Amino acid sequence: MTTTVDTKILTVPGEGRVTAVTYQRVSTKEQATAGGRHEGFSIPAQREANRRKADALSAEVVAEFVDAGESARSAKRPELQRMLDYIATHQVTYCIVHKVDRLARNRLDDVDIHRHLIDAGVQLVSVTENIDETPSGMLLHGIMSSIAEFYSRNLAAEVTKGMTQKVANGGTPSRAPIGYLNVRRTDDQGREYRTVEIDPGRAPLIRWVFETYAKGEHTVPDLLAEATARGLTTVPTPKRPSGPVGRSESLWV
Repeated sequence: MTTTVDTKILTVPGEGRVTAVTYQRVSTKEQATAGGRHEGFSIPAQREANRRKADALSAEVVAEFVDAGESARSAKRPELQRMLDYIATHQVTYCIVHKVDRLARNRLDDVDIHRHLIDAGVQLVSVTENIDETPSGMLLHGIMSSIAEFYSRNLAAEVTKGMTQKVANGGTPSRAPIGYLNVRRTDDQGREYRTVEIDPGRAPLIRWVFETYAKGEHTVPDLLAEATARGLTTVPTPKRPSGPVGRSESLWV
């Protein structure tokens, strides 16, 4: 899910000036809204570091682009694409990022993005990595990009492995659907594990919903209203008491 952050066009580049654009990104909505803040914590930190780098280069930041809640595994990010369009039509000296992996965690995308920058006459600058257009700088860029891709692919593999093992142990990859309960149990060796069990209070109602819906005589809203009247509620959590089941939650059934 994407959190919208407006592009900031700070000034119009002029002939002969040393100018820069900055690009900031976080992968998840949770990061983008951490602490109840409009941009969380990471984006402002990236922006500040990027601006300091621009000052060190005696460059004027003319535009800032932010993708909040966008994975770098794909280049189809709205603000990244706006930035590439912008540098193609404006005089820009530098594109500043906090780390290369803010731009891409995919080697092919990294090469394509870098080609756009080179074609526009823009030099990529990383705040934390010493990359430039020298042979050694380009080698480091390639290494860092490959590391970013490895991290992304390895993380995905580890997550998949963990989810598979959790299912094999009787659990679910995330919150159990309504009609079941996430519970903690202890094995014979005294080790705690998490699993899923049938919810004795809600399971009969969910079974009724399935059986009634299968007859094809009721719509989902009608079934939801009737199930609510029969006492179906959401499962309480430490942060939220039980309440009526909403339409979005009913899709978990």
